[in-house]
This record gives sequence, C-alpha cells and structure tokens, in this order.
Amino acid sequence: MSVESVRFVQGITFVGTVPRAPELGGDFSNIRNAAGALINIYDPLTTAANPAGAGSIRQVFPGNRIPDSRVDPVARNAGKFFPAPNAAGTKCVHRSQ
Repeated sequence: MSVESVRFVQGITFVGTVPRAPELGGDFSNIRNAAGALINIYDPLTTAANPAGAGSIRQVFPGNRIPDSRVDPVARNAGKFFPAPNAAGTKCVHRSQ
C-alpha cells in the first residue's frame, strides 16, 4: 500500500465583527440601528404582564448601560478572548422589535 498526499497552504483573510470595549463592559449607550435610532437594551428582570392587554412589558436599562453587578462573570471572562477592533466596521442593520 502506498499513499501520496499534497498539502496546499494558503493565507486566508478573515473579517469579523467584535464588540468594542464599552460594550464588553455593558455600555450600549451608543448602539444604533441603520436609521440612527437608539436600540434599547431591556432588563429581563423587569418583565411584567402588560396591563393594557396581551403580551408583556419590560423596562430599559437606565442609560442603556447594564450595571457592572449584573454582567455575568462567565461573559466578562469570555470577553477577554475577543481581539480589540482594528478598523471601523460597516453599519449593522438591526431589526426593531
């Protein structure tokens, strides 16, 4: 039995989106949709029945900032593995809910 193998090594450029330092710290005060409107970050602990009918309502985090005490320690540690952004990204298009 004989085996012949060929290996091709090529450089590949990868472009990805990474969170900025404020976002890693829970500060989403400057997250906007394509139209420039602020995207609200809701506090899941404030979910309540909608007194006006079906569904539920939630409160926005004050200033769109998640308090440091509410950032999960696992998420905080995982954030250390993101590289720092090194170029401006393209605008993200977020759907409004």
